[in-house]
Amino acid sequence: MLHIALSRLRNIEPQRVSLMLVLAAGLFWSLQAFMVRLIDAASPEQIVFWRSSGQFVSMMIVVTVASRGRTLNAFRYGGRLAFLGGICAAGASLSFVFALSYLSVANVVFMLAAAPVFAAA
Repeated sequence: MLHIALSRLRNIEPQRVSLMLVLAAGLFWSLQAFMVRLIDAASPEQIVFWRSSGQFVSMMIVVTVASRGRTLNAFRYGGRLAFLGGICAAGASLSFVFALSYLSVANVVFMLAAAPVFAAA
């Protein structure tokens, strides 16, 4: 099933694929704050654990498929900068969940939306 979906993506022009991925990222990025807030039965630590576990499994599948089974070589090729990027992404995910547990969704999403403006300055 995944092979069929990937072969269809290869037949679409790159600009359309990029547009679809950006729209999907925006949709999922905006929904994640509300989904985290809907979880009342778990502590922020539990949310971070399960969220990170799901991301790990998903990324391992993507890296394994993209590298055609040479996962270890793909990680070696990434080097120190990829490792640093992973640490930063983990810190961002951790900070995001804890920010949602102490602030309103509107404040957190506003700060996320304003981050590129401050990074560009």
